[in-house]
Amino acid sequence: MMREQVLHRGPARTGAHRSEVVNTSGGLPKRIPVPAWPLLLVALSLTGALWHAQRLERSNALEVRHAAETLAERVERWTRQAVGRYEYGLRGARGAIVAAGGPDIDAEAFGRYTATRDLDREFPGTRGFGFIRRVEAADAAAYIDRQRRQGRPDFDIRQLRVHDRERYVIEFVEPVARNREAIGLDIASEDRRRHAAQRALETGLPTLSAPITLVQASARFDDAFVLLLPVYAASGGAGTDKEAFGWTYAPLLIDEVLAGAEWLGEGFELSLSDVSDSQHARPFLGHVGGDPDRSGIHPLEVRREFSIHGRVWRAQLAPTRALVEAMHLRRPKVEALLIAAGGLLLGLLLHYRLLHRQQRRHLLRQRLLLAAIVEGADRAIVGVTLDGRIQGWNPAAERLLGHCAERVLW
Repeated sequence: MMREQVLHRGPARTGAHRSEVVNTSGGLPKRIPVPAWPLLLVALSLTGALWHAQRLERSNALEVRHAAETLAERVERWTRQAVGRYEYGLRGARGAIVAAGGPDIDAEAFGRYTATRDLDREFPGTRGFGFIRRVEAADAAAYIDRQRRQGRPDFDIRQLRVHDRERYVIEFVEPVARNREAIGLDIASEDRRRHAAQRALETGLPTLSAPITLVQASARFDDAFVLLLPVYAASGGAGTDKEAFGWTYAPLLIDEVLAGAEWLGEGFELSLSDVSDSQHARPFLGHVGGDPDRSGIHPLEVRREFSIHGRVWRAQLAPTRALVEAMHLRRPKVEALLIAAGGLLLGLLLHYRLLHRQQRRHLLRQRLLLAAIVEGADRAIVGVTLDGRIQGWNPAAERLLGHCAERVLW
């Protein structure tokens, strides 16, 4: 760019005129106004990025919730099927008891029946099947004596808490090897077992107890329950409370019941609770399949309650990082950053383009203004570059210096 400088200033030979040599390149403004459109575009892109991130967060949360709810539905369905299979076992055992003599059934006859069944294959997860007999408190001594005379010299009634009510005694349970500690137990001496037995008598239906600790698995606290089905003297299948002389029952550990469950894997935290009594909800299973999602991105917990054999269970699920990552969800922050960066880049490009156009327009106006000034001046004005070339020669210079512009411009 040429500098403004006076190369020659002095009186002409006539003494009446002067000539000036100046830079004809004009000048740029010290400050050009910043266009507003690029700033508006950047603001809109940032707003759009924030809106998109929030919308995507909600969409991802809905997807995770849907996956968790689907999983909770599978948990309910599998649990119902797993626990439901033992009902068929109880009904089969009740039929065998009635067929073998009803109230006169003994451990040997029941053993012959269970020997015809493959319990581990037909009813995987169960501890076994047994029979609980109702015994009046006044008849307890005679009952013990009768059992001992039938070849069970060590038989006795054991109580978890002393009481004077009717006894509900586990008379036999197969296979004996893994249930020996339960034989002779009076389940009426413990409230949760007793309430389940009484409810079964009232309804005539298979009934689950609240979570308990099995005496044959005492190291496991409150992660088991018993399923009971009343046995009636008249027809075996139905009758009144007074006609029932006992129950068939199955002692169940929850992890054995749910062994092999297809949903016991990675991807979620699961807890199963008995919430039949809302004031004393009893969790009996906890499963953690991977690292919990503590990032706060998907703080989600799904609860599903369902009825099962007279109890209300709650499945509570929360996704882990494994589940969230396996879903390959879109990343709101990354996409928002890309949108904001794209808007910023586009705004900068637009700003540069508009600014460049303003500079060119301003330069053109300056040159046109300068050209008008030079052409109308009454002084000789000569434009010279820094390397000495003449590029400007106004009409006054032609008159005063006597040379036309075509001859001196080069």
